[in-house]
Amino acid sequence: MTVSKHNTYTFMEYLNYLFKVGLELLRIVTIYKPPPKAKSPNVPVFLREFADLLEDLTLTSGQLLLVGDLNFHFDNAVHTQNRSSTFSPQQTTNNMLP
Repeated sequence: MTVSKHNTYTFMEYLNYLFKVGLELLRIVTIYKPPPKAKSPNVPVFLREFADLLEDLTLTSGQLLLVGDLNFHFDNAVHTQNRSSTFSPQQTTNNMLP
């Protein structure tokens, strides 16, 4: 198992675990985005950073499993609008299933 920690993003952190079992590789990425602060809404920046992360991960080897706590409320009107305009195209562009 290989673990990599990356802190290059402003509004999220993630750990990248790579497991090798025989000839197979499994990459598990845990993502954490802290809750937004009232004075600093970070949804647009987070969505841009998340898109960049997904793009980078599609270039890596192994099967990919994303898990984590995004503190992203899909029942919130702003988040719902961002979700529909950002998450779905990102998943399609990166050949990912929800």
